[in-house]
Order: sequence, then structure tokens, then C-alpha cells
Amino acid sequence: MQATPVLPENYKKDFAFNLRNNTRMLVWMNVASVPLLFGFALLFIIATRLLRPALWQASSVAELVDLRPLSLLLALVLMVVLHEGAHGVFFALFTRAMPQFGFKGAYAYAAAPGWYIPRNQYLLVGLAPFVTISVIGLALMPALPIAWFPPLLLLLVFNAAGAIGDFLVVWKVASYPPDTLVLDLGDGFEIFKVST
Repeated sequence: MQATPVLPENYKKDFAFNLRNNTRMLVWMNVASVPLLFGFALLFIIATRLLRPALWQASSVAELVDLRPLSLLLALVLMVVLHEGAHGVFFALFTRAMPQFGFKGAYAYAAAPGWYIPRNQYLLVGLAPFVTISVIGLALMPALPIAWFPPLLLLLVFNAAGAIGDFLVVWKVASYPPDTLVLDLGDGFEIFKVST
């Protein structure tokens, strides 16, 4: 099954979700991402200790925890660009069309409006930023200079914790059969399944 710009006749909408006017859900997702922030920080610190044990010597630790505002800002901006870019690459791969990108103040998004994407492909789109950025970041750890570690760690942690919306969407979409189609609208999504 391939992504299609035309919904097949035997499909009907089964579920719809939109963040546009859902302030309650936005607040809930931001609150729920706080435990993820601490959990992923711990996991990436453990990974750093395994991949670069020399970083945890007394002199290196001071450099590692030197979190300047510029590092925070750089990590956050780069994370948003890379995160949405990863979604966009996979949207383009499956639709062969340019995805749309946007920023709504409380969240950024990549979307493929007008394209009905098969469930398994959509799951890959949803997990792409978390998996690719985490794997590439971990692969870079053994080779990066110490000065690059604070922004890298922040980027990895922010990306993983910020993927809470992706995790929730993937969880919902994964509960449907493989022949399901998903329409991504940027600030929402709709699920279509074969009508019986």
C-alpha cells in the first residue's frame, strides 16, 4: 500500500484529533513531558558515561555541566529544526511531495496535508525524529570534543522528551490494522479505515 492523495471509496473516517483549539491537551502534554525530560536526561547521561568515560573525570565534569544560555538556546532551536526535518524527510519519502512546516507558538510541526499515508509508513514518520536523532547523537558521542557535549546532551534530551506528542500519536495509530490510512494536518491527524 502506498500513500495516496485520493481517499479510496471504501474508507471512512474513524478518528480525528486536533491541537488547534485544544489548550487543555497542550498543557497536559507539556506537563507530561517533564518526567520524560528527567528520565531521558538520566538515560543519555548513562550513555555518555559508557561511551566517553573520560568525560566524567573531575576536570571534565565541570565543562560538561557548564550550561550557558546560548547552549540551551542553540540546542532548543537545532532540536526543533532537526526534529521537524526528520518528520519532513519521511513524509517526502512516502508521498514524493514537499511536506509543509509550521510553527504555532506552543509547537512546531511538519505535515503532509492532502496525503493519506498507510499506517506502517505513518508509524515510521512519527518515530523518525526520536530514533534518528538519538542514534546519530549517540554515534557522535565518542568523537566529539568536550565543549560540544552540553549542547549535544541538551539536544538529545529535549528531542526525546519533546517527542511526547509523537509517542501519543504513534500509540493511537498503532492500535489500528495495517490497512489503515492516516491524514496528517500538522496540528492534528485523522484516521481512516476500511468500512464494513
